[in-house]
Formats: sequence, C-alpha cells, structure tokens
Amino acid sequence: MHSWPHALTLLTWFRVMCEGLFESNTSYLSDDTENQKMIHIMEFMYRMYEFWNIGNDPEVERVLEECIAELSTSEQADEQIKASLLQEKSKEEQLKRILAEKQKENENLKNQKESFMQLQQDLYDNEEKRQLLSDKITQLKTVKERAVQAVKNMQNENKEIQTQIKTQPMNKTQLAELEHQINMYIDKINNNKK
Repeated sequence: MHSWPHALTLLTWFRVMCEGLFESNTSYLSDDTENQKMIHIMEFMYRMYEFWNIGNDPEVERVLEECIAELSTSEQADEQIKASLLQEKSKEEQLKRILAEKQKENENLKNQKESFMQLQQDLYDNEEKRQLLSDKITQLKTVKERAVQAVKNMQNENKEIQTQIKTQPMNKTQLAELEHQINMYIDKINNNKK
C-alpha cells in the first residue's frame, strides 16, 4: 500500500520528463502510435493517481462497495447462522426434555411391570396354597366320611347288641363281660376320633 503512491509519483515525474523530451524533440509526430499509446498510459496512470489521492476513484469505490456488501452479507450470514444455532439449541433442549420425559415414563413402566410381575407371583403362590388347602379339605372330608360311616356302623352294632341283650337272658357274669366289651369298644371309638 505504501509503495503505490511512490510508484505513481515516479511515474508522474517520468511523464513530466517524457513531455519535456517530446516537446524538445523536433522529430516527434503526434500520429506516432507508439508514442500515443505511451501518452495514454501515462495519462491514465496520472488520472488514477489523482483519483486515488482525492478519493474519487470509481474503481476503488466499486471495490470498497463490494467489500462492504460482502462484509454486510457475511454479517447477515453470521446473524442467520446465530439464529440457526439458537433454533438448533432450542430443538436440542426440547429433545432433552422429551428424552427426560420418556426416561421417566420408561422408569414408571418398569416399576409397573415389576409390580405386575409381583402380583402375578402372589396370585400363583395363592393358587398353590388354595390347591393345598383344597386337597387337605378333600382329605378331611374323606376322613370325616369314614368316621361318620364308622360311627353309623358302631351305632348299628350297638343297636344289634342292645337288641341281643334285651332278647337274651343273662346272668351277672355274662352281663359284666358284655359291659366290659362295650366299654372297650367305646374306648376304641374314642381313640379313633382323636
């Protein structure tokens, strides 16, 4: 950047020298194309240098406007990126909340499943106990039926014995023997009940 003004200054001095040479040179012709090109180049460079010094260089203005536009475009892009990042962050937080809710729901479902499995196990255990009690009740009914049948049989035997006693004449010894058998029989029945 600092060498640009020096180069233009040198070119300006070179132009002034060339103009002095051309004016002093008698062989200079204005239609000489080579000299005309050189004059145009020198004039262009001199004008550009003046524009640059004054700050009215349209090319510099154009480049400056392009840079400003590019910077504003990049600022807009930065703003868009920031807005996009904020949206993504908001979405991420929303997803985290949803994930936390789902984890809580999964934990609740897991607890409910464990409770259900415990209830199912309790029902199974209760069914086994009910079956055992049912089997015991059946056994007790069988024992009761046998005991009832045994009592009926004894009652029948008792009636038969009483009938025999009433119909037979007995002496005291036979009567004592019969009472002894009846008492033994009653003891036997009482032992069976226990």
